Amino acid sequence: MQRAIFVFAAMALVAGTGKMQARENAYDVLGKALVPFVKALVALPDAKSHCATVTLSLDSATNLPESEIGDTLEVALQSPDKMIVRAKALGQQVTVCRNGQKLWAWPGTQIQALLDAQKLPKADPGYKLDAVQLPITEKQLVWLPLLFTAEDEGDDAVNGENCMVLEVSLAPPVAKAIHAEDYTARIWVKADYKIARIVLRKGAGWKAVISVKSLDYPATLPAETWQPNQAEAGDVADIAPSRYKQLLDAVTAKWAGIK
Repeated sequence: MQRAIFVFAAMALVAGTGKMQARENAYDVLGKALVPFVKALVALPDAKSHCATVTLSLDSATNLPESEIGDTLEVALQSPDKMIVRAKALGQQVTVCRNGQKLWAWPGTQIQALLDAQKLPKADPGYKLDAVQLPITEKQLVWLPLLFTAEDEGDDAVNGENCMVLEVSLAPPVAKAIHAEDYTARIWVKADYKIARIVLRKGAGWKAVISVKSLDYPATLPAETWQPNQAEAGDVADIAPSRYKQLLDAVTAKWAGIK
């Protein structure tokens, strides 16, 4: 559930440029918030790299153990084929990185043991990783707000900074298609269109509060972004694309069996 919290939060979390104008409507604000983050995940005609970095903190959630309060998710993206994620999963801090066709993970000893224990399909030695991209184009970004419903819920301050509060949910056809009809979100948007807080709800019985610790769109990211840091360097598992494909096929087959 914790990973699902962060996935939904990351999808909802975005920022723009400039300053919020005098009381824009909710859809305009949502659109200006969505585009910059998603831009790092779509095919762009200029062949330039687009970057995004975000750090989220899980402040609270229904039935959340006290030991997990404050867990963070750190993500850095650079189109079209670089991504690193640092998060806590199953009580263990984990890092997974993709740099072009190279994959590595930490802690390598534990992750390699898990990989070796799996019964996997036959490997495809010629498999290549696809670009880290959503199936939309830059021109289609203007239509992103139409995937949601958005309502203006007034103003509220986060850490002393005034925000416009939006009540957001997926448009009914979209929610039905991905089985997320019960999910809604309330997001606090600062004057520069950066998100300060997200409250994610599922029906009337579950709620999670996520703080946005940082969100940036640098022009580029240094090469060391995609390398292990000092704490990780001694225990890294390299994962070949063919091995990744084996794992993907195994998970897909298992999921198909469940459905």
